[in-house]
Amino acid sequence: MNLKKNDKIILTVGVAILIIAGIGIAVYTSPDTDEIKAGDTEPDYLSFSYNWMRQTTDNIVGNDIYVEKSSTYNDNLAINSPTGSVMTSIEIQIIWEDDYTYGILRTKGEDTLTVTITDENGVSKTESGTGGNNITLQFNNINDIPSPDSILAEDTTDAMNILEGMISGENNANFDIEVNVETGERLFRPLKFLRDKGNDFQINAKYTYYFYELDEPIDDNDDDEDKTTNNDDGSNIGVGDFYKNLCYGRSMI
Repeated sequence: MNLKKNDKIILTVGVAILIIAGIGIAVYTSPDTDEIKAGDTEPDYLSFSYNWMRQTTDNIVGNDIYVEKSSTYNDNLAINSPTGSVMTSIEIQIIWEDDYTYGILRTKGEDTLTVTITDENGVSKTESGTGGNNITLQFNNINDIPSPDSILAEDTTDAMNILEGMISGENNANFDIEVNVETGERLFRPLKFLRDKGNDFQINAKYTYYFYELDEPIDDNDDDEDKTTNNDDGSNIGVGDFYKNLCYGRSMI
């Protein structure tokens, strides 16, 4: 059959339209490579509430340290609370006794111990004690007091890992400590001056920290079939029907 020129043009355009439409349909219906495969379902998450319990601990962090009158004791002081806790405040105490004094009615020759402690933020505190009076320096606001909250996790171990990741590094603090001693004996008492070469002391750290306690997880799918309520017409509806479309995302609440 012979086609006229106009018919050939129309036929060609029609075929082109069909080809383009076919390509469009193929692209639209092609499987998405990022689509979740069958069986790769999201795990069910549980809601874990947690609270914080306060604890205070005393530890000797330096013992039998001797500082001479002609030198300075310098060291780094690292204080750590248990893993998985948040340290909030530290009280550092220098405990010492004057090793050489004299006098009957009045104590003479008392040494003076001066302590300077600097925290990680450059905050420095200095205190002095004479004749064996203990020295106490307080560092508050090491970390903020944590607040109770809740998280979504697959199980208890997962919840603990999430929490400990959130507070990682908040259970330790570092300080630079400097101690000097000035002996009470003067040069016009040469024997006593030579005898008193310095003084010893110990460092005690009293720190407050908070550790977490996890509550039992809330699983809305447990015993759904056993927990029922009634419709107006008296028929039973399982509590699970109220939650079957509930989907959890893993995040802080």
